[in-house]
Amino acid sequence: MIVYWMMFLVPMVIGLLPTTADRTLSKVQWVMYSITLIILVGLRDEVGGDWRNYISNYEHFNVIDFSDLFLTPHKSDYGFEIIHWVSVNLSLGLYGTNFICAIIFFAGLIRLCRYMPNPWISLVVSMPYLVIVVSTGYTRQSVAIGVFMWGLVDLMQNKNFRFYLMIFLGALFHKTLLIMSIIGYFYNSKKVKFYKTAILTAILLSIPILFLLYFPLYTSMLEHFIYFYIENPYFQSKGAHIRIAMSVIPGVIFLFYRRKWDLVYGDARLWFVITLLVLFLFLFSFFASTFADRLALYLIPLQMVVYSRVLVFINSAKVRAILILMVFVAYFFSLFIWSNFGTHSISWFPYQNIIYSAF
Repeated sequence: MIVYWMMFLVPMVIGLLPTTADRTLSKVQWVMYSITLIILVGLRDEVGGDWRNYISNYEHFNVIDFSDLFLTPHKSDYGFEIIHWVSVNLSLGLYGTNFICAIIFFAGLIRLCRYMPNPWISLVVSMPYLVIVVSTGYTRQSVAIGVFMWGLVDLMQNKNFRFYLMIFLGALFHKTLLIMSIIGYFYNSKKVKFYKTAILTAILLSIPILFLLYFPLYTSMLEHFIYFYIENPYFQSKGAHIRIAMSVIPGVIFLFYRRKWDLVYGDARLWFVITLLVLFLFLFSFFASTFADRLALYLIPLQMVVYSRVLVFINSAKVRAILILMVFVAYFFSLFIWSNFGTHSISWFPYQNIIYSAF
């Protein structure tokens, strides 16, 4: 358990310290801590709720040809399968796959954090659930989330093509990311010229058409997805309402500061769209908790961005300090509650790593 607490407390302590470090020292801090996180997540050993599922589902990868990945329907996604096939056939197994996936995930996470005015606060907010639970438990979707976070920075920089490229690449690891393409569409629908809007609309309309043409080969997979994520009353995500509510709170804070936000950052429409999605998924979680819970993972960046950026609007140093402390305490207790009372948290304990497991 101490490893998880150190992952959380280190950025929290740095976030509480006065920001007097020069740029060179700051970069060194970020590089060193990023490498540490990649090692802790990427080289974990038998950690996470889906660890054994990944091993059993892909144990045949050492006896199939590379071309079979594209010719035979699989339950998984091609981006992950390619990485895992290469890793298995290089005798690196699941460890090599996890390490590469961790690099991709943290590349997106760190880029988004560094883009914020208070980057260490963003990292602290991401740590209890997005990093410790998701990146070590939902490997394929964590990669899609990492790529999505990279794309969000592109979108904030008005690099729309790069955002949609990231959506496509991330969907190779988890197809649910395609749904997040609507964020870019609604963010840009009133900003771009008519012909660009027409092109974006055509792209978005082509996705379900291609889906319908392509997916008859995967009818059983689609039926499996609908049954377990939406229809099955026994397959529910306990705590989904609370986890999504943690995004609702910063969403409400954003709405309060929306006008000032647009004056300072110029991307209020983007986070307004994301806030609306969070509110919709919160309501939807009462009917299909697992489906809403999984989609809401992509919207966790709302927490990271709001708590970092909102400090700019607060003039009083004391009030800013109190707000930072309140945020840190809230996420401290979220980690404490999950680690001690989480339904499936036992799968994350004890933490093991192949570096010291080998000795």
